[in-house]
Amino acid sequence: MEYTMESAENKVHALIALQSFHGAWPSSAVGEISAILGMPVGECPREGVQRDVWITLLVVRYLELCMSEEGTWSLVVEKARGWLGEVLGMEALEGLEREAAKLIQSLGQ
Repeated sequence: MEYTMESAENKVHALIALQSFHGAWPSSAVGEISAILGMPVGECPREGVQRDVWITLLVVRYLELCMSEEGTWSLVVEKARGWLGEVLGMEALEGLEREAAKLIQSLGQ
């Protein structure tokens, strides 16, 4: 599926459709997620971080930093944050979130 959609709403809906039941964005959808975000979504810069965790963090930060339709995506972000908290713990999550935010913010430059 190609994501040449211009509207933010279409991107948000496409990302929501790729979220797993548990709240993660799976590495099996890396190609589609990369196309939607407009950047390659690969391995985490930190060793030992699961790919699903890094991809989920990137999507969460992308939605929070780049998308204005918060009413559309806030619940899926909440679900993803719950999953991330279970997998990582809150301390590890904070550091990785900063790294993900830097990467997402660099897209706008």
